[in-house]
Amino acid sequence: MKIKIISLLLIFLLFVGFTLSGCLPKPSETKPLPTTTPSLGSEPYIKSISPLSGTPGTKVTILGSGFGTARGSSQLIFRNGKQISTELNIITWLNTNISARVPLLMVDTYQVIVVVNGIESNAVEFKVYEGSMTTPLPITPCPSCNR
Repeated sequence: MKIKIISLLLIFLLFVGFTLSGCLPKPSETKPLPTTTPSLGSEPYIKSISPLSGTPGTKVTILGSGFGTARGSSQLIFRNGKQISTELNIITWLNTNISARVPLLMVDTYQVIVVVNGIESNAVEFKVYEGSMTTPLPITPCPSCNR
């Protein structure tokens, strides 16, 4: 029992000694943890999409802000319930303007969303209607397929 009290007293005295000597950080000296939350106003925002409807292959222009100056790992998504299409032919990607071709999708209404650094923009509607593709999507070269 006497050893336990002495041990606790010794631990307490060591703690107080380290604190007073500056060996332990003072609460005001602790560094804040880095945050992954973007600053207010940097989230992607879609102001408009033009045209509002079209067939697969139609060129669409999305105006807004916070898209980033280059595409990088960002995405332009056409979403309808669980169906998501990110296979788009991006023509240009600027901070306030994205131009792309509508992917091959079923006739329906889709939510168009821009995702930057994992943050989704607001959604705008785009109606895909039946018709032949207005501009063929490019064929990706495949050396092993001889094309």
